[in-house]
Amino acid sequence: MIKKIICLFCTLTAAGWLYGAGIIEERANNFLQTGIHFASQGEFDNAIENFTSAINIAPNLAAAYILRSRALHASAVQVIKIQPDFSGFEFFTTGGRISEEQEIILQQALEDLDLAIKIDPNSAIAYKDRGNVYSNLGNFDTAIADFDNAIQLDPDYAIAYHCRGYAYYYKNDYDQAIPDFTQAIQLDPNFTLAYRARGLIFFRRGDYDKAIEDYTEVIRLNVFDLEIAYGRRGNAYYNIKEYDKAKEDYTEALRLDPNLHVLYNNRGNIYKNKEEYDLAIQDYTEAIRLDPNEAIYYNNRGDAYRLKEEYDLAIADYTEAIRLNPDYKEAYNSRGVTHRLKGEYDKAIADYTESIRIDPDYTAAHTNRAIAYNNRGAEYYDRGDYDKAIEEYSEAIRLYSDHAATNHNRDYAIAYHNRGNAYLDKSDYDNAIADFEAALRLDPDYPHARRHLENAIRQRGY
Repeated sequence: MIKKIICLFCTLTAAGWLYGAGIIEERANNFLQTGIHFASQGEFDNAIENFTSAINIAPNLAAAYILRSRALHASAVQVIKIQPDFSGFEFFTTGGRISEEQEIILQQALEDLDLAIKIDPNSAIAYKDRGNVYSNLGNFDTAIADFDNAIQLDPDYAIAYHCRGYAYYYKNDYDQAIPDFTQAIQLDPNFTLAYRARGLIFFRRGDYDKAIEDYTEVIRLNVFDLEIAYGRRGNAYYNIKEYDKAKEDYTEALRLDPNLHVLYNNRGNIYKNKEEYDLAIQDYTEAIRLDPNEAIYYNNRGDAYRLKEEYDLAIADYTEAIRLNPDYKEAYNSRGVTHRLKGEYDKAIADYTESIRIDPDYTAAHTNRAIAYNNRGAEYYDRGDYDKAIEEYSEAIRLYSDHAATNHNRDYAIAYHNRGNAYLDKSDYDNAIADFEAALRLDPDYPHARRHLENAIRQRGY
């Protein structure tokens, strides 16, 4: 998944550096201002051309190299927003996952920043910008070293702390990232992006209350991308089971941006948990309309259909989820549950078996497969085919025994109890008694097993 990283750049006013230095510098500044105009419109090729012209006129002007590097950087990544004066832009980071073409462009940006730093070794902006490029190349340690230099040159440089925090974030070093975002906030209490980034880390660490506080501050500041803050705060509320608050946040986020398909899915989960299945299905359906290739949306809608006992629709959704993601163990397991509810035990067992093949440690599938054998045994028992019933119950018991991690003692006990009943009906009292005793060892409060044990002992006569 692509993650968003936002690093804004300090305003770089070329005119302030150049005017008064002569006609050549003024001409260079004109090219810089024209390049800034093109860059602010997303016309990066034209911007690069103008910045290059400025460099040809004033080859020792660090600002020109910094601006050209930004245009190169912006052309290599997916830009979301650009500030009007090209003092910064918001972009999707590659996190080091880049194409060969992207790498070539980013290397060109690095070359420009190397020159800028050589010309002006005291430029905190150049070090910070170079750190951003290294971050996109996935060279996080080198990026952090550049951010360190930027902070050393300008200890009050809030954006440098913010960007270094993101580099630590991508190294999964949350203990280092949080203090950086916190320092950025202390230097600039209105730094919305730092609150949002810190909130994300608190969320990832399971500290949902702190995440909610940070996202609430983002919403209070009301700068931009409120739908993201509402959506993420909704996720935090969801994880602490405050479903009504989560639903309110998802609804507001969707009002701001009706195309956030993942939030339709998340709100659908709330409706499903509240047993409002029709509303859940409506939200899952909208999520699917917006992104028909996301397997989890079909799986979740399938769950809602299953809970409504619309089993054929559920199976169709699970099947589509599996088509989209052939290794989707949960979808196989859920389809197996639905087949079992329809009494289609062979299909259920086949699905559980496939789920276990994908993940041999998937407890739910092991448990459900054992239950399916037990239920198939009950079907044979009802037909009076006690030998076949005993065979199925024995397989259920073996599965429970082989996968002790299921810890479903009552289900395990039921399998022994049911096999005991089959033995009892065959007048095989010793085996029946042994099974009822095994059931009671697993569940001492199992009344049917105790009553049938007493009955088997009485019928045996000793």
